[in-house]
Amino acid sequence: MNDAAAPVVAISGASSFTALWIARALRANGWHVHALCHRHEDAYAGLRALRIGLLRECSEVHFDLCAEDGGLARWVRRHRPDVWIHHHHWMEAFRSSDYDSARAREVGLDPLPELVAALAHERVAGVIYSGTFFEPGEGGNPPATPATPYARSKQEVWEALASQAGATGLGVSKIVIPNPIGPLENEDRLVPSLVRSSLQGAPFALGAPDSVSDYLPVDVLARVYVTTARELLAGRALIRRPSGLIATARDWTQTVARDLIKTRLGLDPCPLTEASGPASSFRNPDTERESIDWERVWDDYARWITRLDLLDRWRRH
Repeated sequence: MNDAAAPVVAISGASSFTALWIARALRANGWHVHALCHRHEDAYAGLRALRIGLLRECSEVHFDLCAEDGGLARWVRRHRPDVWIHHHHWMEAFRSSDYDSARAREVGLDPLPELVAALAHERVAGVIYSGTFFEPGEGGNPPATPATPYARSKQEVWEALASQAGATGLGVSKIVIPNPIGPLENEDRLVPSLVRSSLQGAPFALGAPDSVSDYLPVDVLARVYVTTARELLAGRALIRRPSGLIATARDWTQTVARDLIKTRLGLDPCPLTEASGPASSFRNPDTERESIDWERVWDDYARWITRLDLLDRWRRH
């Protein structure tokens, strides 16, 4: 892992589901990876502790690095990465209308000037910002579409980062993340919830069955980060909006039940009920549809569930 000739990349928010797989893909493609985590090492438990263990296999892991106290900027000045992946954001209760926008500002917006100054001073080749298709103007929706407080805060950070970095000549790319799926995703997400309900023989209530989303395997998303990082090294900044499978929640649930739960895990899919929640639609453009081998995706997902003994964990919870 200490190849002096390898390009160096740092990714903040590294204990997240997507960051783990991005780090693994970068390492597999010859990068020296630094994974930056904001909590103390002992504070990670459960699923996040599993991710930290896997991060250690592919990266140097650094703890106690808070954006709001200038820790990330100080780290940049010490380590001088070639590419910075700006992957952290305040995520507590991000789906809620009570999302803490003030805390998001402390973590996301307020530290940007110092961080951008450090990146520019150390001649970093560029920044990749991890956006979301929930942001106003993304996900196939017009900018005037009502957005959640979380989505607005993501947009604010992107606009500030692009402006401040542009003023220094620092290259900035953006990857608009759709709905990522894969091993070690948060346990309150749809796939783990369906598996858990199937293990327990409990019904699963689908709140908005007609909502449309864009489901992208996390390793395919990670592949986009690898190519975008290479482009930054070559002086080319891009905005990428990778797309996967466009489906309603109802159709996606049926796919998971058939292709993962029944076929690969050998479980009886849980009974489903449907509520009449409001339907939404978020999807990235068809012009950036990724090539996906879904048979391989489900095979890999099932193998990771077995490797990490997740069925036993989900059965007990």
